[in-house]
Amino acid sequence: PFFKVFYNFLRDAIKNKLINQGLLLPTEKELCNSFKCSIITIRRALRELELEGFIERKPGVGTFIINKTHETEIIMKDPFSTFEWSQRRSTNTKLKVLRNEVITPTKAIQNIMGINENSKVLVIERFTTIDKE
Repeated sequence: PFFKVFYNFLRDAIKNKLINQGLLLPTEKELCNSFKCSIITIRRALRELELEGFIERKPGVGTFIINKTHETEIIMKDPFSTFEWSQRRSTNTKLKVLRNEVITPTKAIQNIMGINENSKVLVIERFTTIDKE
């Protein structure tokens, strides 16, 4: 299918840094005209690229190159080990939970974690301060 051709073209250009991060892509209509294909084809390819972390689509603003795929890290086996480690080495350790929510992960995270597209994950972002007295 042609959406795969366009998808591969854009993905490879982003991966090989032929397109700079932060670049605003042409509109969907302009892409249709340039690649001589339907809007459905362009939207499907852009949706895949967005799910995989290559682009960000902002309604009313445009589509930007972000390439967040390289920033994905594997989740720690024991999420509390850092806090416990810091408590053993300090008399004043504080932990603040910044975010705690269940989400549907991006396609890139699903692939890394080996989970299916209908899975949910718990995201916990925290801030730990260590003050050695």
